[in-house]
Amino acid sequence: MDFEIPSGAALIRGAFYPASFSKAPCLIVCHGMPARPRRVATDSEYYPEDGLTYEEIAELFAGLGIATVIFNFRGTGASTGDYHPMGWVADLEAVISWASQRPEVDLSNLGLLGSSMGAVIAIAVASDRADIKFLITYASPSIVSRPSDPLANIQRYRDMGIINTDGFPLDPYAWAQEFENISPVDLIGKMTSDHILLVHGDADDVVRVEGVYELAQIAPSYAEVHIVEGAGHRFRSEPRSIEAILNWMGKIFPN
Repeated sequence: MDFEIPSGAALIRGAFYPASFSKAPCLIVCHGMPARPRRVATDSEYYPEDGLTYEEIAELFAGLGIATVIFNFRGTGASTGDYHPMGWVADLEAVISWASQRPEVDLSNLGLLGSSMGAVIAIAVASDRADIKFLITYASPSIVSRPSDPLANIQRYRDMGIINTDGFPLDPYAWAQEFENISPVDLIGKMTSDHILLVHGDADDVVRVEGVYELAQIAPSYAEVHIVEGAGHRFRSEPRSIEAILNWMGKIFPN
């Protein structure tokens, strides 16, 4: 089921994949930064040739008995708006609110799966909420810093197509300051989720694998680390990483 919801001035578009039974656990999937310049397409920046689509991943989780939500953060895919970190935080908050109203969802078992920058946002949101019962990250950086050259970064994101509005942002330096608010190493220790899984590929050439151990040292003591040998940065392109997460979910929510 497709949906469209407001998040500030942006419209967030996504899809809901219910489980085969009512009141099922619910997983909200948070994608990372697009790997290529934005293209105009109804189902976002996801390129099937790179691996599974997020639609296919959602079907896998739904088949496991986990109602699953996928969506595009503002500035990406079918959603409107312009990229800024706290805007992505607001988008995820809006999607959580929408999912929480679905009669198919068991509100006592609501969780997040984030990849790369999506993992950063998932940690930021989960660290400030008591209703996120499980969290899975893939290829999350441990530290996010303020860009040293905000104007160059804004132009790069404009070239990628995730900033589109002329004159946005009004204050480039305030925009850059938002990155300081989402650094995972500052937030993951505040989490109260019942289950936490930190996954990283040891062949990741974008985010250093050592970061997952830095996060684990600060996270609650029950957080689990899973290193996938030979896996790279892009979650959808790593079937063994997807399988590891499916297996973990199956243990938490056995049918």
